[in-house]
Amino acid sequence: AGQGEAPDWFMQAFDRLLDFGNIAIALFVGYSLVARLAGIGFSQEGKSYWLLKTAPISSRQLVTAKFWIAYLPAVVLSWGYVLLLAVMQAASSATTWYAIPVVAFCLAGATGISLAFGIAGANMDWEDPRQMQGTHSGCLGMLVAGLFLLVALGFFQAPVLGVGALGWPVWSGELIGLTLGGLLCLACALAPLRLTIGRVPRLGES
Repeated sequence: AGQGEAPDWFMQAFDRLLDFGNIAIALFVGYSLVARLAGIGFSQEGKSYWLLKTAPISSRQLVTAKFWIAYLPAVVLSWGYVLLLAVMQAASSATTWYAIPVVAFCLAGATGISLAFGIAGANMDWEDPRQMQGTHSGCLGMLVAGLFLLVALGFFQAPVLGVGALGWPVWSGELIGLTLGGLLCLACALAPLRLTIGRVPRLGES
């Protein structure tokens, strides 16, 4: 009732857009935490960073640890938000189970981008906590990560809408979306860090 003469695929696509609206809100909640933890992941050490430089750990281990410190709290928070919305809105289990990996993949990519900009703009000589990260690198990192999240959501959403218009089963679109979107997110989680990891041993040096 109330749907008029709209075709089934259109109504299905509209419902999926509403579902992805919830995912977008969950990502905003998680990314707010990622931007903070990853952006200052290295610079928060300040003048005590020399302790980490002299510790028997490699740059790869250090970057990996900083990544998980920023990623895990954010993804758990976003998952909790997704599950809460699923209960409140009585969403289908299929929709919820698709949202969980989408959120995980997107936040992984955003964490890699934010941490890379945090490495590039780290300021170890700060006296005021507001000076932990350079203004330009901080703003640019948030802009790039925000654009990435929009593009990544498009990679996850477009196949789902496309198969609905073609009359294919929804699960096929979700599988395509997870494949395309997952590869994009993993690339954005790893590639920026590979480009900036060489700067880690030199942080804090004049």
